[in-house]
Amino acid sequence: SRNATGHRSVKTNVVTYESLRQKLKTSGNIRIEVQQSTYIADNRRNMELSTTFVVLEPQESPPGYELVPGMGWYRLHLTPLTWDEARLACEAEGAHLAVLNSQEEATALKGIFGKAPAIIPGATWNALAFMGFSDTAVEGTFVTIYGESLQEAGYAN
Repeated sequence: SRNATGHRSVKTNVVTYESLRQKLKTSGNIRIEVQQSTYIADNRRNMELSTTFVVLEPQESPPGYELVPGMGWYRLHLTPLTWDEARLACEAEGAHLAVLNSQEEATALKGIFGKAPAIIPGATWNALAFMGFSDTAVEGTFVTIYGESLQEAGYAN
């Protein structure tokens, strides 16, 4: 399309760094490499942009975290908290409540949860853990901490 000055323009999707980390299933840093090339075709100068996202996984485990290869770092807090307290505890560590993006991630988190000691002392089963979605805005309508529906996040079970 053409912009207001008559130049060609291309619309692209802009994503936040956190949503990019979520989509790439990483807690590591991401290096964004952009390459530009120009060429002449049909007596017109053309430009191509190529973007590459490079995931830089941390080499050492943050204290209390477990690395799930290809997904990122996870930690199960064993102190009973409310959902808001759990969200704030994660944010204080530079993390966030887990948002499931796939059945594989759900299975991995079930494994971490299953290895943990009982959250409620004396319980014969592990108590519940909070995840990065809630229905606090509209009862029965769950959205992630990023404002996405569970379907948009990639896992709605």
